[in-house]
Amino acid sequence: MIIYLLSKFVLLAAIPIAALCAKNKVLHLGGFIPMDVSLSGGWSASGILPALQMGFFDINQRRDILPDYQLNATWGDTHCLAGAATKLFVKTITNPVTKILLVGDGCSSSTQPIAEVIPFYNLVMISYSAGSPSLSDRKRYKTLFRMAPSDFNYNRPRVAIMKYFNWSRIATIYQSERSNTFSLVAENVINIIKTQIKNYEIVTTESVRRDPKIQIENLQRKDARIIVLDMFASEARLTFCWAIRLNFTGKNTQRVWFISGFYADYWWKINDTDCTVQELEKALEGVIITDIINVRTDEIQTISGMTVQDYQERLKLWPTYKSYHYNRYHPYGYDTTWAIALALNRTATKLANWPKADNLTLENFTYRHGKLIKDIIMESFYELNFEGVTGSVRFTDTGDRAGTVIIQQWRNGSKIPVAIYDNSKNTLRWIDEFQWKGDVIPSDGSNRILIVNYKQIPSTSTIAIVVISAIGIAISFAFALWNHKYRKAPAIKILSPRINFIVSLGSIIMYTGLIFYSLFEMNKNLIKTGVTGRILCEMWKWFIPLGFTTAYTALISKTFRIYIVYTSVQSKPRRKKLLDRSLIKLIMILLLIDVIYLGLWSILEPLQPQEKTVKIEVTHVDNADVRQETKDFKCHSKNLTYWILILSTEKALLLITGMLLAYSTRNVEVKELNDSKLLTVINYNFMMALIITGPLRSVLSAMPGETYFLLDTIFIWFSVTIMLSLLFFTQFYRMMRRFGKISESALPGTRSISHALD
Repeated sequence: MIIYLLSKFVLLAAIPIAALCAKNKVLHLGGFIPMDVSLSGGWSASGILPALQMGFFDINQRRDILPDYQLNATWGDTHCLAGAATKLFVKTITNPVTKILLVGDGCSSSTQPIAEVIPFYNLVMISYSAGSPSLSDRKRYKTLFRMAPSDFNYNRPRVAIMKYFNWSRIATIYQSERSNTFSLVAENVINIIKTQIKNYEIVTTESVRRDPKIQIENLQRKDARIIVLDMFASEARLTFCWAIRLNFTGKNTQRVWFISGFYADYWWKINDTDCTVQELEKALEGVIITDIINVRTDEIQTISGMTVQDYQERLKLWPTYKSYHYNRYHPYGYDTTWAIALALNRTATKLANWPKADNLTLENFTYRHGKLIKDIIMESFYELNFEGVTGSVRFTDTGDRAGTVIIQQWRNGSKIPVAIYDNSKNTLRWIDEFQWKGDVIPSDGSNRILIVNYKQIPSTSTIAIVVISAIGIAISFAFALWNHKYRKAPAIKILSPRINFIVSLGSIIMYTGLIFYSLFEMNKNLIKTGVTGRILCEMWKWFIPLGFTTAYTALISKTFRIYIVYTSVQSKPRRKKLLDRSLIKLIMILLLIDVIYLGLWSILEPLQPQEKTVKIEVTHVDNADVRQETKDFKCHSKNLTYWILILSTEKALLLITGMLLAYSTRNVEVKELNDSKLLTVINYNFMMALIITGPLRSVLSAMPGETYFLLDTIFIWFSVTIMLSLLFFTQFYRMMRRFGKISESALPGTRSISHALD
């Protein structure tokens, strides 16, 4: 222990002494690092600081790199906050000591404001761990370089795996947050898929802000099988928990999730969801993880003269190593120091050998007049190509580093390496094989076998409606003939036989509409979307409303006449006559309104059979690609709900008018003329039929097809039949009982009413 402490003391003491003895000029660097992140809740890079310190120490010992200079970095805490980072930057550039280059920051959010403004001060910046894809925008961040690979590096390995397994139906789900990091990653993977996968299909792209329940339901409804997930660990836990709760990780269908590997160790064990750790572990089984390789896997001697093993053993002995929490990005910090040193060394050499430099040296750099040195530093960064502890180091045109990614699979609570992808060479090297449930490679759902069944109402139901409608037509004809035969009988004459005939005619039209409706339901799978189907849809639409208007308007017109005559007799004004032809004109006007409306509907948006998927279900337990789809044909137009709503409103107004007339004539004491009770019963039945076939149509249509069809047709049939029965059977009964005689002296004023009806 004493030897260990003594070695630490000697090492610390040797740092400044060795540097001063070897080199007599100092190049100052501005260092930005998030240490205390208690306020921001962000990512702390404190564990990278020992590697940065050791890197600059090693460089300052080298006589072949920057032989006249030592590097001195002054570090400041950004707290992973943009505001704190900006304040620190202002403090740095206002300090009398000029900084030739900036190092950092560790967080993307605090790197962005600094990187955007430094070109105005002729400064170059290199970050050791900021990974946001937005920092690749060279128009905004013109002089920024990054040692740690961007989050974009995860996407090409993902697509390489998709191509390997012939997966072409892909869905993405990402967290929407301020920096847009995850949305950019999702957009990037889609762009790569479009260029590298033939016959691709982006099933859906889901954005999550808080609760991902709706997004998981969308993935489930669209049968997403291959899903790319990009979000922070807390949102990922919640997403997988909802997938469990909604049975999106069901037994019948294998789904493959791609997630990033930057999450902390045991991230799924944090208890902040309604799911247990065991449930999450089960849901994560088979997940594919893409992660950067923070250290190279070979034993090549790096630029520092050390192998990876040498570097790791030496870092553990560094004096400040145990002062901070471990950070797996520390190798990127070490390679960052060497990239800075090599770029500045090349810059110094170029300045010394360039006649136009006019004896300009690195120590002559200023923020105001340092453009030439800045340009050469950037050029030198682009030219770098060396072997670091993280692998081969070289930068792309956007200042990013094409890193190496390890592809792992989640098995029994552990991450098992399967392959390594080199982004600089676009090569995939296999280490192991993927393991899948039942040794069956998951399907992306692009080769689904779909068994289509068309919904069919049993012929017994449709034939039954046709038969009872035909019986209704026969009864209506019988009533019409009986009404015509006895039209001159006093008991019938007083009740307007012509108007009664119109009621029968309206009933026949409605019964005919039910027959057309039944014929469509009986043959819809044969006629489908042909001309016959469109005709049957239109017939149903025309016959039932016109039949209702004809019959019901005729019925209430009689009551209207009684109302006019009765009030005339009661108030004893000048006698009024309201003849049948006047009532017929009223009926024709209302029918004309219906014809115009229905005509506009047929011209603008005609009803026609439309195929709709009712249900899709897995029918084979062992093969989720075999599915049964139930379809149905419905008469439909673009704005069907609004058209029906307007038509129903008009009919409802007619019913309300009938109710008011029934109420107003309730005191008429001549039974043969008092239709208030009859109208009340008829109104009730038609109102129920109107509700079923009108406003509730879209809701009730979700019922089983046969149930809704029978409910729809039987309500209309009963309403029409009850109206006919009440109207004609009552008249027939009265006529038979009184043998065609009616006393006009039964009530004062009855003779006047009878005369007015004539």
